[in-house]
Parts: sequence; structure tokens; C-alpha cells
Amino acid sequence: MPDFNSDIIGCLQELKEGRPVLIHTEAGWLLAADARTPAPFFERVNRPVLMLADARDLFVYLSAPPLNIMDELESDVLPTAHLVTGVLDVDNSWLDENQGIAVTLARDEFSLHLVKRFRHPLVLLPVTEWNGFRAGQYCKALSQGFLFT
Repeated sequence: MPDFNSDIIGCLQELKEGRPVLIHTEAGWLLAADARTPAPFFERVNRPVLMLADARDLFVYLSAPPLNIMDELESDVLPTAHLVTGVLDVDNSWLDENQGIAVTLARDEFSLHLVKRFRHPLVLLPVTEWNGFRAGQYCKALSQGFLFT
């Protein structure tokens, strides 16, 4: 197991102070932000994804989870996000016009530890250009991103 405790602590501090952090997930480099805070640092968020620690969180953060979503999320091979409505404890600025958001489970070790230790879901946003590097230039997973269903 890699020792990323100092990275987790640094990310937690930034998130607790309301700032987004850049993390690497199996879907590539993404900005992660506290889902309970508004999204003032973006003019228009096109496809935010709500990342939960595990399938049991569906019953905490969704008012009426679809019957098959737990099986679908746990069986997804690629990083997949499923559109849901009836989301609880998420700021409205992250939700679409139907009050929905795409949801996924943390699968890689770093993201799983981060969201579990933060104790709240995170909103993930794709990074298409960062510090002059184009998305997918150095990370194959980044060019694939999430598969939306």
C-alpha cells in the first residue's frame, strides 16, 4: 500500500477550508470539491460527478435510490457515473435543471481513503487543461474519463 497519508491530510485541510483539490482517480486528473459548498469558482459546471465512498452511501445521500443502481455501480468495470435525482446534502449549484447529478463510487485507494476520511461526498470535475498540458497527453485514463449512463 503506498504511503499517501501526507497527501490525504493536505487534501483534507484544503477541502475543509472550502478549496478544491486536484486528485488522480481511475478516470484521470479531476478537481474534487466539497459537495455541500456552492460552486463559485466555475461559471458553468457541465458534468459534475458526485463521488461516494461505497454503495451504502446511496441510502444516505439519495432520497429514493433506483432499485438497480447499487448493483450497477458495484459491477461497473470502467469509471462510470449514473444520473440520479433526489440528492440530499448537496448544494443546488452542483445539480442540473432536473435537480440531478451523476454519481459514482470511489474505486482507487487514494479516492476511497479521501472521501471516507472527509466523511462527506465529493464533487468531481474533469480537468481538460492544467498548467499547459492537455488532457490525455500523459495519462491514458484521463482521456477516457467517465462513461455516463
